[in-house]
Amino acid sequence: MKIALFTPLNPVKTGIADYNEEMLPEFGKLAQIDLYIDGSYAPSNPRISGQFPIRVFKAVDFQPQDYDAIVYHMGNNYRAHKYIYEAMKVFPGIVVLHDYVLQGFYAEMMQANRDHARYLELLQRFYPDDGTLLAQRMIDRLPHPIWESELAIDFPLNEEIIGMAKALIVHSAYLETLVRQKHALPIARIPLHGHDLPTRDRQKLRRELGFSADDMVLLSTGYVTKNKRYEAIIPALSASAVPNLKYVIIGQDEANYLKVLAQGKALTVIRKGFVALADLEKHIAAADICLNLRYPTMGENSASLLRMMSGAKPVLVSDTGSYRELPDEAVVKISCDVDEKEMIKRFVRALAADLDFRQSIGAEAAGYVRRECSIAGCARQYVEFITHVLSMNRST
Repeated sequence: MKIALFTPLNPVKTGIADYNEEMLPEFGKLAQIDLYIDGSYAPSNPRISGQFPIRVFKAVDFQPQDYDAIVYHMGNNYRAHKYIYEAMKVFPGIVVLHDYVLQGFYAEMMQANRDHARYLELLQRFYPDDGTLLAQRMIDRLPHPIWESELAIDFPLNEEIIGMAKALIVHSAYLETLVRQKHALPIARIPLHGHDLPTRDRQKLRRELGFSADDMVLLSTGYVTKNKRYEAIIPALSASAVPNLKYVIIGQDEANYLKVLAQGKALTVIRKGFVALADLEKHIAAADICLNLRYPTMGENSASLLRMMSGAKPVLVSDTGSYRELPDEAVVKISCDVDEKEMIKRFVRALAADLDFRQSIGAEAAGYVRRECSIAGCARQYVEFITHVLSMNRST
């Protein structure tokens, strides 16, 4: 089987690049793969560039008949996925939908092209009763954009992308259910893969990162947005009275949101911004407790969550969306309907006070990832589904 696979690669700052660079060595054992990028950068991972042909996509040169299948990895980062969006308009293929809500992609496109009319047209086409009002929210730059509100799930603006797909791959039962309510195309549910994190001398690593043996290190990662629940987390940790608590937040904070939230709080908040994957994994290894809260849900899964669980860390997650599918014993689920701050405070206190509790949840988390989310198993599921789609196309 020969596949044209469209994905951003490092050094593009997107988790989808990391996801594919970890998957590709296993995927490449099962299929012949050519990688297509947009040509604005040189791939930085020698393992990938040494193993796979990497081609710059140009519509006039692309020969779809040379491939059994075309696979597109689609996410919200407009700069990283613009060429993928343009390619799938002309050459339909199988779309891996990493984000259910694609409002962010279109909003960035509107801002980059200064084309409000295009955004308004799409919203009116797919949401005729509400489209004009939704578009005006974006054009007026209201404080909380649609993708940070509960409106996002009802108005995801993914219809154009899904409409261009021959088949879809999603990462959760939650997302599969949402898509099947509106679309009849073939869908496969393939989980995000886990990670083989290197073995490290944890105490030495903590010293290198500036933490003492007595520090209780908490970690959150990913782009800083309102739905990551920092408005609840920071006050909860401030009130927790856990000795020597250090809260590390890794991820771009373009609006300087965290600085405002942390002002006047009796809490050590260490803001790291974007870091390379190797540094992220070091911080996961050094952490005692991780937090990966997300509400309202955008239908997303979290690669950083799988990385934390792979590292045998106890992780607090929001009890909503795809996170509800995780075993109760493998994560700590925080209700979105009760007193969120109080639950965060009490669970952090309990985990900080009890090493056995932390280790028990961490062991369950790592075991779940090994059983259900192996990289080799996920790569095999990709090939099985692509084969199934090809057989369906031959029979019609």
